[in-house]
Amino acid sequence: MEDDKLYFKSDADCSECITPTSNPDLDLSKKVYQTLQSDILINSKKIKVHVSGRTVYLEGMVESEKERNIAYEEVMNIFGVRNVVNYLTFPCPYANGNFVEKSLRKDKILMTN
Repeated sequence: MEDDKLYFKSDADCSECITPTSNPDLDLSKKVYQTLQSDILINSKKIKVHVSGRTVYLEGMVESEKERNIAYEEVMNIFGVRNVVNYLTFPCPYANGNFVEKSLRKDKILMTN
């Protein structure tokens, strides 16, 4: 049974065993979560991470486009990440009704002058 064999980093250090079935995507997923949680500019509570073939998929909601871009950059800088697919969304600042009303008022003022 060759497959059940453990590989050691060194013969003297048996505490750090590496199995041939270790999952690099799972390890990378843990690194991504740690990185996102450690950055104070990112609210990682609403972010889900999926890793497949060293490609990281970010899904969820953030507060702003800036936060979305910071999350992307942080994850891209992790060793082992090949690509980041950023599905993070943020509220549209133009969806606020006040913005539309103000712009209509401006147009009305410009037309009367």
